[in-house]
Amino acid sequence: MMGRSHAALGAAVILGVGLVLPHPTAASILSGLVVGVGGSLLPDLDEDGSTVSRVGGPATRLVGWATGKLAGGHRHATHSLLGAAVFGLAAMLLAHFRLAEGLICFAFALLTVRALIPRVLRWSTIATWALAAGAGSLAAASLSPGRFGLLVALGCLVHLVGDMATAGGVPLLWPLPRKIAFPVLGHTNSVREHVVALGLLGLVVFFGDVTLHRLVISHYTAPGLLASTIHPLHSFASWLSTTVQAHR
Repeated sequence: MMGRSHAALGAAVILGVGLVLPHPTAASILSGLVVGVGGSLLPDLDEDGSTVSRVGGPATRLVGWATGKLAGGHRHATHSLLGAAVFGLAAMLLAHFRLAEGLICFAFALLTVRALIPRVLRWSTIATWALAAGAGSLAAASLSPGRFGLLVALGCLVHLVGDMATAGGVPLLWPLPRKIAFPVLGHTNSVREHVVALGLLGLVVFFGDVTLHRLVISHYTAPGLLASTIHPLHSFASWLSTTVQAHR
């Protein structure tokens, strides 16, 4: 899968999980989205030309090159259950250091903004970086080290599912060399993949809208335009339902 496809799949999974949480908050949803999408791109750190390796310029490209050498190349150690566990554990440990956690969250937020928001809607590079800085700061301040590591590991697992859907597959049980695949998408960057990615982005928009509506309805308490609109509609719907029942 290409980077944007991985990000769309990661965002859809994170927002879908958020819909079943009993009492979500805006901070928890946004933080989960940022770290989950970042984690869903992380296994491709084994390739210096990948989306995640290019996020910080030459510095992260160097990290990508070194990771690829240590992992045995693209789609080897980092694309396995063991790799997902190592990434999650490393993230949990690094989250105890505020500077490291802040830099990682900023990088993840930048990846999320670039992957999910079309360039035409991002206005400028400064606006993109400012949005990423705000979202990254919120994620760093909201997540405990344990949740941070768990979200990174979840994102990595989502990445593995995405790559298993392509012809190349992944060595899920690395260091065992056999690659596992159910190539419903064909080869990476295929037309089928782009169609599925477009559908996933639509799902992200739908889940995001439902999540926003749920947050507003459950947490909106101050009087205002929204309350003055919702409450009469709710009262009218209740009256109409009662009237219909009475005339049956």
